Amino acid sequence: MAQQKTAEIYDLKGKTTGKITLPNVFSTPLRPDVIKRAVLAIQSSRIQPQGSSLFAFYINWLFAFFFKFYSIIVNLFLNICLAFLTYSGPSRFLHC
Repeated sequence: MAQQKTAEIYDLKGKTTGKITLPNVFSTPLRPDVIKRAVLAIQSSRIQPQGSSLFAFYINWLFAFFFKFYSIIVNLFLNICLAFLTYSGPSRFLHC
């Protein structure tokens, strides 16, 4: 078994006030492969998840195109309806 490690205790002024024995977990050897795996897991959690389908881009583009086209048609229809609702007949100043 490895030797027990100790750590010094410091006060707010930076002077040593005592020592403490550390648990055995601080005596275990470092494993670079485990550290690398943990770092990669943390870094990969920042990456935005991607679609699992090969056609995910095309499906998203199709929906975006459909809703853009749909909004144009709806706005055009509403403008035509508004024009008919506010139409008051031919102007009395225009005599053709």
